[in-house]
Formats: sequence, structure tokens, C-alpha cells
Amino acid sequence: INARIYLGEIYYNEKKYEEAKSMFEVPANDDNTYSQHMLGVIYESGCGTVGKNAMMARQNFKKAANMGHAEAKAKLQ
Repeated sequence: INARIYLGEIYYNEKKYEEAKSMFEVPANDDNTYSQHMLGVIYESGCGTVGKNAMMARQNFKKAANMGHAEAKAKLQ
């Protein structure tokens, strides 16, 4: 899972958002709060070919916030 997060970061920084999203999805499903937060960021902004989706952004921020992710908590305020 750490490799997927690392690759997700690389793709995100290279503005390859669809690839980043797919890398973050597996760890997010395994309750990785950082990946859930990053999915929220991608959906919130509508990065690249990933359409802006406020509902999906909030859902991912909420999952991360419920497990203590501070940045995700701040996004929900």
C-alpha cells in the first residue's frame, strides 16, 4: 500500500490526476486516511479528467476526518 501512496503522490505532482486517483483508491478502501484525504482533494478541485464532485470530496474528507486526519477535519468546517 505504501508504494501505491508513493506513486499516487508522484502522479499527483505530475498532474496525472486519473492515475493518482487510481493509486489512492486501494489504500483509501483500506482506511488509509491520507489516501482518503487526497481523493477528497482531487474530487474537490476536479483535477484533470477527474470531474469535480463535491459529494465524493465530502465523503472522502468525512472518512478521513472520522479517523483523525486533521486536514480533512478542517475541510469539513
